[in-house]
Amino acid sequence: MLCVAAALCAAAASAQPGRVDTGVQLRLSDTLDGVGAVAQPEGPVRTRAEPVASDPPGPARLRGLSLRVTSGIRFDDNVLRTDSDTRRDTVLTLRPAAYLDGRVGKHDLRLGYEADISRYLRLSDENRFDHALLASARLDLDRRLKAGLEANLDFGSDPRGALDSRAVAAGRPDRWRRHNLSGDVTVGRRIARAEIGLGYEIGGRRYLNNGQQDRDFDRRGLRLHGRWNVSPRLGVVGELAGAWLDYLDPVTTLDSREYTALAGVAWEATAKTSGAVKLGVRRLEFHDAGNADLSGFTWDARVEWSPKTYSRFSVYTTRAVSESAFLPGSTSSSTATSDLYGVRWRHGLSERLTFDAAVERTVAAFEAGGKDRFLSLEAGLRYRADPRLDLFANWSFDSRSSAAPGGDYEAGSVFIGIDARLDRALR
Repeated sequence: MLCVAAALCAAAASAQPGRVDTGVQLRLSDTLDGVGAVAQPEGPVRTRAEPVASDPPGPARLRGLSLRVTSGIRFDDNVLRTDSDTRRDTVLTLRPAAYLDGRVGKHDLRLGYEADISRYLRLSDENRFDHALLASARLDLDRRLKAGLEANLDFGSDPRGALDSRAVAAGRPDRWRRHNLSGDVTVGRRIARAEIGLGYEIGGRRYLNNGQQDRDFDRRGLRLHGRWNVSPRLGVVGELAGAWLDYLDPVTTLDSREYTALAGVAWEATAKTSGAVKLGVRRLEFHDAGNADLSGFTWDARVEWSPKTYSRFSVYTTRAVSESAFLPGSTSSSTATSDLYGVRWRHGLSERLTFDAAVERTVAAFEAGGKDRFLSLEAGLRYRADPRLDLFANWSFDSRSSAAPGGDYEAGSVFIGIDARLDRALR
């Protein structure tokens, strides 16, 4: 029971600097098999390497050490992501990550460190050292009772040209520290008739430079989710979620609470497809009477189709609410409702060579009026030279059509590098 109480206490945290987590968190660089995400040029690596194969229940023990290193060189033709100052540069990139897995009885533990280091040959103000400390535990309390705990401490920076970044930020990128503590308790089993879970998160973000402290916030979130299996491959899923966002600066008027209700279906490997589709409603209420409340339809969906064993398509879409660092024609913070649509294709050309292609479209509507449109294209090749070493080359194109002056841009980049990995069992 102490483990259950701890999980419920840690469950008070709802994570990212946006709103309620909608579930679809794909980006163009995410892997298709769901194991983790390959880091993008900006921001810390967010991979979660698979734990070492489980051992029989027993006393506390170290199970394995996983090391990951991505290194390479990137050529970017519009580093600042603007239409008026299109400076290009060559970027040296290093992304190390280390995970230590252990076990106490039937409970799995993990400690991790991830970093994303970028060095620009000419624009040294753009140099980045983003990194994160991670800790997690999966608690096997009973055959039908599981719990999870996770804590993250990230040091990162706003990527140029993103929706939640300032449109034109002079000098160094805006840097921040983000903390998060979360937990969940699940009753039932995925392969049984039903399961239901409760999660709670607390977190926040603190800006560290450029006078952006008015964007600091604390966040709490609560999520109730469940699944009812109609058949072994088909289930009815649903969730209720609430999030409370409190900005530390009393002048900021974006304090709010948000409620979301979603319901739908999920299926596995039926006629070469799998996925989940959820539809629902969302309501966002601001504490300040000068901000209009938002209510409307929302969704969260992902479908995967494998016409061949060596070829897979992934289609995903979601609607979310997030902070925008500026209003059209202003420098004030606001909120934006963004609709994201993406398609990714992974195709095995041979046993060692894989081709990836993706397109992603986002339309963001600002609370104060006006829309921004984002387009991202990506294609790449990956060659498995050795079980521990991959060689890759990746091309990407990003564009933004903005309602704010100076927000438009087009940018292309080529990234060439290697991925190395080492997994070592510890006894």
